[in-house]
Amino acid sequence: MNKRTFSSVIRILLSVTLLVFLFSRVDNQHLLEHLTALNPMYFLLGLVCYFGYIALWAMRWHYIVRASGERISFRRVYTTTLIGNFFAMFLPEMVGSDLARMSEVSEERKTSTRIVSTVLLDRLIGLISLLLMAIVGLVLGFHHLAEEASTITLLIVGLFVAMGVGWLVFFNRGFMRRLNWLFRLPYMNRVEEPVRSLYNSLHYLQTQPRLLVGSLLLSFAAQIVEVVSVIFIAHAIAVYVPISYFFIFMPIIWVITMIPISIGGLGLREGAFAFFFSQVGMASENAIALSLLYYSYLVCSGMVGGLLFLRASVWDYVQKRWLARRAQSNAPTRRYSPTSRRVDVTSSPQQVDG
Repeated sequence: MNKRTFSSVIRILLSVTLLVFLFSRVDNQHLLEHLTALNPMYFLLGLVCYFGYIALWAMRWHYIVRASGERISFRRVYTTTLIGNFFAMFLPEMVGSDLARMSEVSEERKTSTRIVSTVLLDRLIGLISLLLMAIVGLVLGFHHLAEEASTITLLIVGLFVAMGVGWLVFFNRGFMRRLNWLFRLPYMNRVEEPVRSLYNSLHYLQTQPRLLVGSLLLSFAAQIVEVVSVIFIAHAIAVYVPISYFFIFMPIIWVITMIPISIGGLGLREGAFAFFFSQVGMASENAIALSLLYYSYLVCSGMVGGLLFLRASVWDYVQKRWLARRAQSNAPTRRYSPTSRRVDVTSSPQQVDG
């Protein structure tokens, strides 16, 4: 078993363990009743909002891609984002989505480092806006979190400070000069050119204030729409708490879900929902039902992305087969004469007819 397979097995086991632990501590009959008594109208409204959130996310990435000088249609960016959600179902959510987006668009572009830089900057902008919303949520909901508030505050503020310091250090012009020694090591000179190219692309993008502000605003809008989708789920299962708590707790839950120790955030997400919403009077089984239905939105968007990925793969395969057959039919035929031990090259039937 290699390292990657081993880590995947560990994440699966951890997700299953967390889910089993949570289900053992709630009223499963009550949980099942909530799931089966789902109001389809509110659920579908929430699903529409979730796809709207993906559209805003894709719009943010498309905005960054256009600023990098690439010309990719919004439709292509949106479908690639959905495909990223498909892979996020089987990998840590953030990692799977970003790797899929990089791979899908880079395959058809010569400037792959530029595309990778747009995905990285898109993710950084998303993390910054998420941490800002989580800090605001902590300030507004501090009195609901009792003893755990200090730990969560330390985690989120620590992440935000670390990201800010990392941004200043990484985007300092002298950063790459300090790594010259690294590229003199054996085999490292092979990656020097792509690494420097990627860094220059990222550095160019982050020097555009208008781009950063516009991306942040799109990111805030996307996260607000995603929170609204969760509110619709709560109405779908007839669970009512003040709407403000969703805006307070959801950014904190998203930060916790980003920890790459489970598959698609399973287990972590449900535990975070149960912990935070139980602080404001929601039963644990209701919070877990809310989390599972919210995860079903990721599954729905992932299935759409999977179908798009399958269609693109089949079309690519058919296209390659057609081109191969066309090249074979247009190639000269070789005929071997045993008596003369000579290979005669003649035109194919199609060439003769022509």
